[in-house]
Amino acid sequence: MSPGHTTAGVPAAVGPAAGVPAAVEPAAVGPADCVPAAGVPTNRAATDGVPAGGTGPAPLGKTAPVDNASLADELGAALVQLYTLMRRNILPPQIGLTQASTLLILRDSGPQRVTSLADAALVAQPTMSAVIIGMERLGWVRRDGHRTDRRGVVVCLTEEGENVVRELEAARSRALLADIETLPTKDLAALVAALPALRGIIAQEQQSKAVTW
Repeated sequence: MSPGHTTAGVPAAVGPAAGVPAAVEPAAVGPADCVPAAGVPTNRAATDGVPAGGTGPAPLGKTAPVDNASLADELGAALVQLYTLMRRNILPPQIGLTQASTLLILRDSGPQRVTSLADAALVAQPTMSAVIIGMERLGWVRRDGHRTDRRGVVVCLTEEGENVVRELEAARSRALLADIETLPTKDLAALVAALPALRGIIAQEQQSKAVTW
């Protein structure tokens, strides 16, 4: 058989040698040869250089086990960095972080006592009292009597306060949209897939700490 002759459409020069299984035949593989066939999942553990269980590449279609401790470290660092950057980008100079957090709590949870607001915003009660006084002067909140406790007072969000919250959320969306639009399609898909998991973490934290944000 001549070197250029083919059998069933396969060049003899690159076909398996006689008696040697195709799976173990040594061959030079170029980048174009690494594309998986249709319907065959990519071995991510092997391509990422991460051995599955420390014993070599994972079987086809399987990934290495997730290191939960490392994931927690990296996720926590990423969320803190994103939070810091977003706070810098969306909060105007006249609105402080505690003010913004308090407005969001009142919008999402309804009227609250000052002590409850302080706990939810992670500040001391005197600090929250000062924040409420300042926002009352701006017309963002008001104090009303408690529905069941005549001596109790709750803080409520005013219409002006609701407008401030909407402006903050609009600024947040604009800042995130500008970043999202620069991402490749695969990263956008990854963000969408991660949203249920992130919401699940938030729900667990809210339930364990009995805090509604």
